[in-house]
Amino acid sequence: MTNSNAELTLDRVNEIARNYYKEILFLFLPNVCNAKCNFCYLKPKFSENAQLPARLLDEMRDFLNLTYSLGFREIRVTGGEPLVFRNFDALIEILKASNLEYTLLTNGTLLSRNLKHLTANKPKKVILSFHSIKNYQKIFGSAVDWKNTVLSIKTLLDYEIEVVIAIIFLDENRNEVVSLIEYFHNIGIKKFKIICPNTPSFNDKYKHSFLDLTMSMKEIEYSSKDIEVRFTDLTQSDCLLKERGFLSLTIPSFHLFGCCATIPYGYSHRAKPFELQHLSTILINTYEKFSLTNQKYPCKCYIQACPISLCKL
Repeated sequence: MTNSNAELTLDRVNEIARNYYKEILFLFLPNVCNAKCNFCYLKPKFSENAQLPARLLDEMRDFLNLTYSLGFREIRVTGGEPLVFRNFDALIEILKASNLEYTLLTNGTLLSRNLKHLTANKPKKVILSFHSIKNYQKIFGSAVDWKNTVLSIKTLLDYEIEVVIAIIFLDENRNEVVSLIEYFHNIGIKKFKIICPNTPSFNDKYKHSFLDLTMSMKEIEYSSKDIEVRFTDLTQSDCLLKERGFLSLTIPSFHLFGCCATIPYGYSHRAKPFELQHLSTILINTYEKFSLTNQKYPCKCYIQACPISLCKL
């Protein structure tokens, strides 16, 4: 391929990254977690301590050094649970050297041992899953202290790090959502996500409860309290990939998925070798496969709505 053709291809990829993926790439670390949430579609291995191998960090460095050239500017680090890795700070250093901002998606239970690294190299924001106070340990499936998580959240806020609270709508917390929002707003949280689990157990009974919740919350004057609440949009009956992608890289397999909700069910491309031309071709093909078709639910959606389609109150 000539240099001019290569430049045209890279220009096209940059356009896709900017307009379709919104310059965001999801990075799924090895599938290890310190929680045992029964609604998790990734089914991670359980561990309270893990380590990212040096070779794997080198491979991530090679890949992430190219992502800026591809047009991406933000990496959303998720898992499993990212903070279960004792050397998570090594990944932060790689992201910093690659000129990429990062957002951390976490269950928050291991924040306290990572606060030094997070406050020294601030994330763009932290999206923290917190589903209940009354049934905190039951939902997470492990003996963790929710009060310790809240103290860590307050520390992040003291360092002016934005924290978004994500609440999965479950049988164990469906009568607690409003009080959770009020509780976290009182300590300084302004943004919330209420998300339906993409599982068979989310049946019609819970759909009605969810819709009742959204209707009741619309009656609360959140705008006067400077709160933004977003819900899974149950009216979104088509795959959201026609509008935008949520490009995701899984580690250590280095497979690229067109949407974070398609893992582990959807179609993927092998990202190796880490060459600009190879990755450019993958991104163009992935974009064309999903955005230009009428395909529904590549994530095998159980709730007849895209689980990551969020709308504001």
